[in-house]
Amino acid sequence: MADRSSNLDELVPPAVEAVLQRWHPTGVDQLVAIRHTSGTDGRVAIVGDVDGVLHDELAKADPGLRFVDSPEAASVLVVRFDAAAPIGRTELELVTRSSAAGQPVVFALTGIDAHADWRIVRDRNIEILGAHTARFGDARIWPVGGGSAPNDLVREIGDVLRADPASARAMQLRHASAAVVVEARRRIATKVAELRASTESAVLRNERTALVARRDGGRVESMAILRSQIQLARHELLHEVGNRVRSVNVGARTEIERADRGGVTEFPGRLDGIVSAVVAQTDESVVARVGAVQSAVLSRLEPTDVSGDASGYGLRLPPAPDLGAGPEPRRHGIEDRMMVLIGASAGFGIGRLAVAPLSIVPALDIASIPITLLLGGFAAWWLTRSRSLVADRAHLRQWTADVLVTLKSALEQRVVGAVVGAEADLADRVVRDSSARQILIDQEVARIDAEIRQLNARTTAQLASCERDLDVLSSPMEPRRVGVRRTV
Repeated sequence: MADRSSNLDELVPPAVEAVLQRWHPTGVDQLVAIRHTSGTDGRVAIVGDVDGVLHDELAKADPGLRFVDSPEAASVLVVRFDAAAPIGRTELELVTRSSAAGQPVVFALTGIDAHADWRIVRDRNIEILGAHTARFGDARIWPVGGGSAPNDLVREIGDVLRADPASARAMQLRHASAAVVVEARRRIATKVAELRASTESAVLRNERTALVARRDGGRVESMAILRSQIQLARHELLHEVGNRVRSVNVGARTEIERADRGGVTEFPGRLDGIVSAVVAQTDESVVARVGAVQSAVLSRLEPTDVSGDASGYGLRLPPAPDLGAGPEPRRHGIEDRMMVLIGASAGFGIGRLAVAPLSIVPALDIASIPITLLLGGFAAWWLTRSRSLVADRAHLRQWTADVLVTLKSALEQRVVGAVVGAEADLADRVVRDSSARQILIDQEVARIDAEIRQLNARTTAQLASCERDLDVLSSPMEPRRVGVRRTV
């Protein structure tokens, strides 16, 4: 680095060289190589002559020309264009790359005999070269072809080769230095454009916005779903309880109406089993419905480290309702005694009607009295017993209705208690999960903010450095003149 600086003092100032070392080190190497070359020695390099036609034309026109393949080893460059169409980016890059060493450049246009509009193409090429590089703003392009020798082209090559060596050398060094500086400025400008158009900061800001948008982890949506689903579950479960109790009531009434005395005695036990089955069915419905609510609510939450039971979360069911030991014995009142009298009277009347045909026989009149008494007693017993069964059925129906009213109230309270408990537990789960999610997102947002600040600071520093380097390269270069007379 120190040796290069001492060798390049006559080409570029030390400050410019330092910038070139950072942005275009290969260009510095080229300047060092040019600085140590011997200067012009009459060698010619042709660029773009793929088919070798221009080489043959020049060799025939001036057999004394010495041709080399490497542009860096030549004293003058001959750049060949085709008259078929104006030059484009590929040709411009070829010119820039080949003339980086700063040698004089002569341009030739071949194929003019095959293209009648070659003059238009030549003029357009001159405009393009001048717009691309100020060095070629006054360049001339010599037509070659049509069977005539390229005299004008050979004459300009000879003038360049016969030019004052010191002046040619100074021009070569000046052009080479300018080309390296222009390339460095282009690289700096490209870097500045990349920094200003960088999407890394935008990506981080978009990521931060997305994180903040879901900071609550779906809490608001989950709570809204929880409230609506819990209300719906409560109404559906209470409706199911009413339907089940109503169905039990209808079945119980039908069975009581058909029950004999044995059936009446056994019915309270059967009702207890029916009630237990209804309670079990209701509990199953509560568990299933609360589980569906839980799935709908928790599915909206983003996953966190907080975990909960997967089924029946927060469901607490109270003990099954106690309906008592059974109906109390029916008390016999005055209506039962009256039924005995009415039954006896009715039985005696029926007995009298039954033995009335016997009374027409005087010998059998006395015998009809016991028969009348027996029939009357049997009729009284049957009526009294039937009336007792009807009363027992009525008493059992009333007891069953009271039991089912109590059952419905207990089941509704059971359902509401379970649903309210599940709602409280699920709400707590949503709050805890959302809080955990907020903590994680806040940490991630803080990390992204730190990255954005670091990125902005780094980008600002890089842009400032690029601007300083551009200012250095834009300042007038007044290198120290050592052994070479520079012309401006």
